[in-house]
Amino acid sequence: MQNAQPSAPVSSLAGAPPPADPVAEIFQLYGQGRHQEVINRAGPALRAAPDNVDLWHIGAASACALGLLEDAERFWTVVVTRKPDHAEAHYDLGALYLERGQHTDAARHLSRALALDPTHSWAMHALGLVNLNMGHIDQARSCFDAAIRLDPRIASARANRAKICLLDGDKAGAEQNVAAALAIDPGNCTAHLIRAEQGKTRISPKWVKQLRTAYRARRSRPIPEHIGLCFAMGKLAEKLKDYELAFEAYTEGNRLHYERNPWNEDGADGLLAQAMASIDPGVYEHAARIDVGCPSEDRVPIFIVGMPRSGTTLLEQILACHPQVHGCGELTTLGDLLRSGQLDTAGDRTTWLRGLRAVGQRYLDAVWTSDVRTRFAVDKMPGNYEVVGWMPLTMPQARIIHIRRDPLDTCLSCFATLFSTGHQYAFDQTALARQYGRYRRWMAHWHAVMPPGAILEIDYERLVADLEGVTRSVLAHIGLDWHPDCLRFHRNNRPVLTASRSQVSKPLYSSSIGRWRRFERHLAPLRTALAPHLPESVS
Repeated sequence: MQNAQPSAPVSSLAGAPPPADPVAEIFQLYGQGRHQEVINRAGPALRAAPDNVDLWHIGAASACALGLLEDAERFWTVVVTRKPDHAEAHYDLGALYLERGQHTDAARHLSRALALDPTHSWAMHALGLVNLNMGHIDQARSCFDAAIRLDPRIASARANRAKICLLDGDKAGAEQNVAAALAIDPGNCTAHLIRAEQGKTRISPKWVKQLRTAYRARRSRPIPEHIGLCFAMGKLAEKLKDYELAFEAYTEGNRLHYERNPWNEDGADGLLAQAMASIDPGVYEHAARIDVGCPSEDRVPIFIVGMPRSGTTLLEQILACHPQVHGCGELTTLGDLLRSGQLDTAGDRTTWLRGLRAVGQRYLDAVWTSDVRTRFAVDKMPGNYEVVGWMPLTMPQARIIHIRRDPLDTCLSCFATLFSTGHQYAFDQTALARQYGRYRRWMAHWHAVMPPGAILEIDYERLVADLEGVTRSVLAHIGLDWHPDCLRFHRNNRPVLTASRSQVSKPLYSSSIGRWRRFERHLAPLRTALAPHLPESVS
């Protein structure tokens, strides 16, 4: 699929009567990368031949290439509905859901594609990515290895196998796989991103030249790869202190991503309004007066919340060095359980609270698997700030820690990160600042309605300046004694799946504080929208 700018959506196309041999002509146009013309002709051709699944399929592929993801989803859904054994359409639909972060749907269609065609190496690779994004490391490793066996020339499978090596602590294996990926495809964005995210020791003149060549040719790549090359170049240029090129590359990558995956701000506003209307101090007073049972108190979840890129991974890594704490990474478990029906407080509160305690027990049973053998476990999903108010209602023994970071540093770091899934607001300066404002309103609401002391507030900058002092206060809040291993967090070889994995493998450093000033002249939209949250000296 070739890169092109979005145009009219498929669903709005009208057209002249189809040509005499529309199918042959449309396939020829697709082969030439003329996707808008494919879309222009697909509408009338499909009206004349609505049962032609190949036409639906080719129309979906061109819509996807143009960034018309909703139309592509609709077309591919028609294909798999009318021809359930169409392996390629199941693969394409699964890959689309993977890009959107809809991992359950992606896994279903990719598994179906592999059931229909066990030799489909790209479906195997995509299923590996689904598993990697969901934190299923062993399954991801197996899928990438299988994809490489099926087709050793899939550069992206080699590059993603390198990610598994990094999670295993095998830096030599990671570099071997990155080199293999770039030997197959010198423009592979995943391999370049891995190199760019590593330390300066990986910056060789040969690789810099290779990435610059790939970056110049980025517009010839499919849009997701074009985006990846922009972020790789941004990372490299920033390390080389070419801040103009870095921000230019970040901006281009963010713009393309946001055009394909716009943020639903109305939905975010509605969720915040619902929480403010549902949770008030009376809920906690009622919970304290009645006995509705308590989930297993011998298992204590530690929730770390905050904006992405605010230090949640660092804090989890510190706590996971304590012998009584297990770090679970970013879990969607609590949010998924609550959104399945326990967010609404309408009706009898006692019955509602019993339901919440049942949710808490299901959460504990899901998290405390055979891998978790400690009493305490960290769930550091940053976006759980949206459900903080429900945490003590589901599990009264839960500990909650909110980590804050300078607003401009937080947002700049988000803007410079190619998140593997979610966080669609992060790809536009104004949307990012507005989401930061919502996050602040969420936390202000929880502090206003929850019992005093329910949430421990810490600042990233203070954690960096006084690692031991802040860590001692966190452990005291949790109910744990001091342990010196917490100061040696960078020696912990546990897998870290977030964008901060390279940072937490190093000793503590302060160079990220004030990072936004390198790009100050480019951040006017961000600073304007963040003004209510900035000190007067900055705003």
